Amino acid sequence: MTPTVMTYLGYQGTVEVSLEDNSIHGKILHINDLITYEAETPAQVEAEFKAAVDDYLEFCAAEGRAADKPYKGSFNIRIGEDLHKEATLLATQLGCALNDFVKEAIRDRVCRGAGNVAQTIVQHQHVQHVNHYSVQAGFSESYSEEGQQWNQKAEAAKATLQ
Repeated sequence: MTPTVMTYLGYQGTVEVSLEDNSIHGKILHINDLITYEAETPAQVEAEFKAAVDDYLEFCAAEGRAADKPYKGSFNIRIGEDLHKEATLLATQLGCALNDFVKEAIRDRVCRGAGNVAQTIVQHQHVQHVNHYSVQAGFSESYSEEGQQWNQKAEAAKATLQ
């Protein structure tokens, strides 16, 4: 069963059913403060969620502090020293900042969706000697298991070398 998530004013909240307590409850997701709500029927849970968000925003305003925002646009990740180094080197080679490199990597994965698609980066270089000169065609391309993009790039590179 897919979890039910409601959205209101940029906040997301869960809907959970407790058979033990015979209740429907939830909490606001992705903020540091713990805000929960409870309802007796499914019809009431959305209204309770919205009331909890409104109460939270009013409480923060009354306290003179900013309400937590679900997504601030930044977060910390732990990737290990080796991967950090490799990503930094590759970003430098590509002429971009590490932040932009990571952002594009995440965007690429999000665009592909939740499916488990094998992705490989291929760096391939052809060198052909013609009259004591070298002609090089290098490229880097990602491809899925089917390898369609790879085949197209390989054929294009082969054509430029002939």
